[in-house]
Amino acid sequence: MGIIEQKFREESEYGKILSNIRECLYSQRRFPSILTGLCEGGRNAFLATLACEKITKSPMLIITPDEKISNRVNSSLRAMGLRSKVYPVRDPVFYDIVSSHDIEFERISTLNSLLENELDCVVTTPDAAIQYTIPMVKLQQCNLTLKNWQDSLMHQDISGAILSTEKDSFPSEEA
Repeated sequence: MGIIEQKFREESEYGKILSNIRECLYSQRRFPSILTGLCEGGRNAFLATLACEKITKSPMLIITPDEKISNRVNSSLRAMGLRSKVYPVRDPVFYDIVSSHDIEFERISTLNSLLENELDCVVTTPDAAIQYTIPMVKLQQCNLTLKNWQDSLMHQDISGAILSTEKDSFPSEEA
């Protein structure tokens, strides 16, 4: 990634685009930037270079036309060493059936990663970006971290308590 990043930064056009983005970020009227005219590899390399600039403290939001392109862009960004996730569109269910919650899990996982500042980029579609989701305060309140109890220091205390309880609660066979 270093050579590609360096080549982009050497281009005068890249410098103009970067200064234009910074100018738009700090102006009163903010508008999104649109990237057109690059092949897929060039687009992904440009986005990765731009994400490495860390223009803002928050992750870069990349909106693509559809989920197929979102997944390809995300794969490329991750291959270039960036921490990136896809925020998928939620499929509406209009009837009461048992359905998979994989999409909801992926959406909440991405939101949680944003909350924990673990991402450089979020890749999504327009549909997913405008859908309602859990408010940030509610997500913080409901966030729960589970740790492997074998890795904790309490493991010895807990296992000792369980063993002593099991010995005391069962009558010995000698009696």
